[in-house]
Amino acid sequence: MTIEASKPLSPKPVSQERLGDVLRFSPNFSVYVLPPDAVCLYSEDRKFFLRGALYCALAERIGAGEDADAIRRALSAEFPVDSIDEAFKRLLDRRFVIPMDASDGVAAAYWASLGLPPDVAAKNLQKVSVQIETLGIGGARALEEALGVFGVKVVKRGGDLTIALVGDYLESQLAEFNRRRLEKKQDWMLVQPSGVFPLVGPIFSPGKTACWRCLADRMNWNRQVKAFLGRKEARCVAVSPLGAHLLGLSGAGLAAAEIAKAIASNFRTDLHQHIVSLDLMGSTVARHYVPARPQCPSCGDPELRDPARTPTPIPLHAGSASVVTSGGYRSVAPGDTLARNRRHVSPLTGVVSHLDRIKSQQPLDASFVARHNFSPRPETVDALQTGLSGDSYGKGSVAEQGEA
Repeated sequence: MTIEASKPLSPKPVSQERLGDVLRFSPNFSVYVLPPDAVCLYSEDRKFFLRGALYCALAERIGAGEDADAIRRALSAEFPVDSIDEAFKRLLDRRFVIPMDASDGVAAAYWASLGLPPDVAAKNLQKVSVQIETLGIGGARALEEALGVFGVKVVKRGGDLTIALVGDYLESQLAEFNRRRLEKKQDWMLVQPSGVFPLVGPIFSPGKTACWRCLADRMNWNRQVKAFLGRKEARCVAVSPLGAHLLGLSGAGLAAAEIAKAIASNFRTDLHQHIVSLDLMGSTVARHYVPARPQCPSCGDPELRDPARTPTPIPLHAGSASVVTSGGYRSVAPGDTLARNRRHVSPLTGVVSHLDRIKSQQPLDASFVARHNFSPRPETVDALQTGLSGDSYGKGSVAEQGEA
């Protein structure tokens, strides 16, 4: 992106308070001056060019640590004062420059890269403390050290947010852990730093989000084999070390980054409704939707979670075919259907575990397969294997129709 330096038609003067600040470039940028009339602000994800001799002069003096008022006086002999004020205003408004007293260091550069003012992030981080509890797994030290890099306050007890470290999101101890926090209305979150698929989140807020029981129900449907082994009390004669040990520090680093972002942004985060996963075999990050279940035995509506309640009939009514394409009739466009329901496609928490296009030698073939398991709880290995092969298929004139 390029910003031109030009004399404004109706300049608005920068306040004297702002001009009196010692300014510096935002820590997420490395700044290069290209004489005679260009300045490059360079970061890993964004690059900007400031055009004009005025920006070159400003960059040299800001980089040298001069305060804004001194820069204004020094450059007023060469450039119109109104143009200097407008250039400062643009730099400040776009957060290309910030006051010198703002937070510095690698964490500040990270917040600036996210578009979050470093001083605001630092204040939010000071307001919230976290405590780490482990349930049969190590990694607390690694997570605490990683959180420290971001400036997160870690306490031994009495934290505002409890981080539960587990080797399995369906760990049996979590049922009691969840019950106690629902009673006390305490926020907490799950982290699985071990294995080849480390997981982070969601943040459970009693009365506002799903609880662990809601999550466990969704995950059990997508872990039919593990659930079957648990019901049949299968004897484990060999244990993989991946479940109980960290594979490097990627899991702890991912958890620290997500926790710190949530706190620094004053919890303006989707972690309240999502799990973040890292695939260490494919090096991909994904988000998995975790909805609250109205009928949840732990946090749901008491009337809806009563198994003896009277069934509520589904009301049927006439509708219009608002979308008519390829000889078909739809009340909702395929794209709208996908947009509304795609979040329910997940191998961890989805009603549908996978939604994939079927490979074909025909380039216009828009056929898809949805992987899911809607069968009742199997009681034999044969029934389990039969149920795991349950798929649905769809096709259309275009990919959007086939997916929907």
